This record gives sequence, C-alpha cells and structure tokens, in this order.
Amino acid sequence: MAVHILLGLLAIEYALSCTSRMRAVDEKRDNYFWAFRRLDVTKWARWKLYPGALFTMSARLILMNIQGLILLICAK
Repeated sequence: MAVHILLGLLAIEYALSCTSRMRAVDEKRDNYFWAFRRLDVTKWARWKLYPGALFTMSARLILMNIQGLILLICAK
C-alpha cells in the first residue's frame, strides 16, 4: 500500500512539473490569445490533488498496464 501511495504522489508531482507552463499566468501572452486563457489556474492546488493521488491514481495506473499487456498479447 505504501508503494501505491508513493507512486501516486510521484505521479502528481511529475504531472504538475510538466504543466508549469500552463499554470503560469502571463498577462502579455493572455491578452494576445484571450480565447485560450485558463481561468481556473488559480484554483489548482497540490493539496486538492493529493487525496486522489493517494487512493485512485496508483490503482488506475496498475490496471492500465495490465489492460495494455492483455491487449498486446491478444494483438500478437
């Protein structure tokens, strides 16, 4: 269970590090491309994502890998 929790936390931290450009508020850029501006950036918080990471993300990741393996075997 501890491994699942650690994997979930690592996955959330990795995802947040990959989306740092999308979370950055740049008024100059947003004025040019106002239709694509993220209005919910201020609502993104790590503490809101951790409960899902602790309990559901790791289980989904494992199930996704098992399903991919089954599909690979069936395709061969």
